[in-house]
Amino acid sequence: MNKVEYLYQPTHALMQTAFTQPSPALWRNCPWAEYKMYGNGITFWEDFLAFPATAEDATGNGWLYAGVNAVTTALQTDQVGGVIRIGATGATHDECSLQYSTIGGMVKFTAGKPLWFEARVKPSAIAAQGLFIGLAEEGAAADEFMVDTSAVLVTTKDMVGFRTIAATPTKLDAIYQKGSQTLGSVKTGAVTMVATEWYKLGYYFDGRKLYYYTDGVELPATTTHPVSQTILTGSTFPDGEEVSPIFAVKTTAGVVKYLDIDWVKVAMERP
Repeated sequence: MNKVEYLYQPTHALMQTAFTQPSPALWRNCPWAEYKMYGNGITFWEDFLAFPATAEDATGNGWLYAGVNAVTTALQTDQVGGVIRIGATGATHDECSLQYSTIGGMVKFTAGKPLWFEARVKPSAIAAQGLFIGLAEEGAAADEFMVDTSAVLVTTKDMVGFRTIAATPTKLDAIYQKGSQTLGSVKTGAVTMVATEWYKLGYYFDGRKLYYYTDGVELPATTTHPVSQTILTGSTFPDGEEVSPIFAVKTTAGVVKYLDIDWVKVAMERP
């Protein structure tokens, strides 16, 4: 079934925020059913309806869970529809990352090929931590994906998504990075987060330009990232690199941090 076409599309921003399914405004141009039926696209939908409880550095259902003193993954028994929890224990510098298909990439940003990503997540806290939600190159899930107690992202990996750092833990930034190049910050403070609140975070790449969405609403243009910007001309954008979904959390002040993940959805026109 096409998960896009039958969805009701709220127009008010608050209604979009409360909407728990993939955001119609983001996915409206995605031919999900065509991709699945005829094989001319790559689709991925993980609802975490079943997931093994694993320790760090263990695989489960195609996912790799890596980190330093990572909390055992666990399905949340008080949630319907499948919610997985990852976390870092209370020692400063502990972190974890959960990545799908870490051996080979799933999709990639390619000129002329549209790509979609969205996930629904809930942080347990907003202080003294780092987060990342998005797509990153294979093998990114490892110790020090977020570096030292600043929780800044490792500079050697390609990625596109949303992050927080210890200096501004309540501000979720929309970013992209090409390995060993300068971080491209599309919008600093794209979301002001509140602890234990759900957020839908995603983006649409039309084959040339990148459009970020939070809670189903497209981020407005900024002086550093006008809508007319052609991403593929920039040396800092990770075009041509294979990437897959990744979620990461790091504690920077000796208090356990969790990230709940409801679902993640990815699609791309097949190269």
